[in-house]
Amino acid sequence: MKAILIFGIALGLAMLTSPVKTSAQHLSLGAKAGAGLSNISNFESGGGSIKRSPNVMVQGGFIMKYMFGDLIGIKTEVLFQQKGEVYSGTTSSAKFKIYLNYITLPILVEVSHTFGNITLFGGAGPYMGYALNGKVVAINPSSGSINLTFGKGDFRRFDTGLCFDLGGGAKAGPGNLFLNLRFDLGLMDLSQPTTKPSGYKTHDTRNFGISAGYLIPIGK
Repeated sequence: MKAILIFGIALGLAMLTSPVKTSAQHLSLGAKAGAGLSNISNFESGGGSIKRSPNVMVQGGFIMKYMFGDLIGIKTEVLFQQKGEVYSGTTSSAKFKIYLNYITLPILVEVSHTFGNITLFGGAGPYMGYALNGKVVAINPSSGSINLTFGKGDFRRFDTGLCFDLGGGAKAGPGNLFLNLRFDLGLMDLSQPTTKPSGYKTHDTRNFGISAGYLIPIGK
């Protein structure tokens, strides 16, 4: 995983340090926003007394995309992204949710092809995330919230994993309007237990989202 992250960062730096003339021909800047579903793997179900379900999340941020030619490019993003899960009692009305707010940096290698004014694309690559904060929010039978704590024995601030992208866009004005689907597969344990019991399973984040955005080419 470390090698993947280093490779992705190296590609991003190579994009940023390319000659200005070449960059101007292939660089696009933009923004996107969307929503989706998030859950956390392997949280305890309380012996069957707790039902787990995805939490609705929002995400959005800024995009920088550089094409090395007509087919291959690299895309980096700086996103605000929510992650978490909802829990409800199977034998009671109890309901609460966990959510965390992240700043996430995905770096994707992207393959795209243009058909007239329509472009289809797909990509994959690593991401790195930092949790700004988080809460446990009670919904039923009473409302309230508790701030999450981070550190040994609590939650982990850093998250890394892989993201997979699929989407399409169309020419609109000076740039391109696009829609994309993304799946994020977390590879770092969200918890930091002081001791791990026998049979312990990691608690990894899973996000599936849909976003709309706009990219504007820089230069001619």
